[in-house]
Amino acid sequence: MLDILQQIRSEQVKTNYRVDNMNKRIDALYDEEYQYDIDENQNESDCYDETCDEVQTGNEKRDEPPERFSDLMKDEKLQRLQSFDGLVTVQTDQVIWDILSPENKTVDNKMKTIQSVVVKTATVMAKVINKLDLMLEKEECTEHSNMLDDCMDSLALMGHANRLVCLMRRTLMKYDIIGEYGHLLNATVPYDKNLFGGDVVKSVDDIGKCSRISNKIR
Repeated sequence: MLDILQQIRSEQVKTNYRVDNMNKRIDALYDEEYQYDIDENQNESDCYDETCDEVQTGNEKRDEPPERFSDLMKDEKLQRLQSFDGLVTVQTDQVIWDILSPENKTVDNKMKTIQSVVVKTATVMAKVINKLDLMLEKEECTEHSNMLDDCMDSLALMGHANRLVCLMRRTLMKYDIIGEYGHLLNATVPYDKNLFGGDVVKSVDDIGKCSRISNKIR
């Protein structure tokens, strides 16, 4: 019995190590500062256009029925891993949601659906990484360890894509929230399960207090 418990404990430690390693990979990618401005007039290369044409042609040939994607989104087996804080479908803070125009609410819901697909995809990738890691460990296939690294890089990029979707959602709201809540558009304002960090009212109050103190000093 003791041997069984020790084996279970060993497997838990290994799993925790893999999850921690994947989290570090995502954090490291964020630290590389993928900050850039989107150039709406930027032209892509011919190579990119050709690739898009190939993908589009392929999709037309084997287009999945909408019901298939709907079923995948509802699949309980594809629930987000709780260990990955950076991979979550982010909700709009209620205070902000209440002041959005109907048009922006519709757009935000569509962006949130895209975000859900990214999170679901990342969940599948995380499970593949876990299985691949176990397989390579058992077979001691050190020469294929680069496969695991590539998969983890893909997962990190999904985390980064999730972050970019959050920033774009904020940008699309800017004309509704500029003014009292304009400071929330700063990219340094963190998000968690809420798009603006969940402490919007407190944030506004703090800024108001700072402004009053500044005026008194003057």
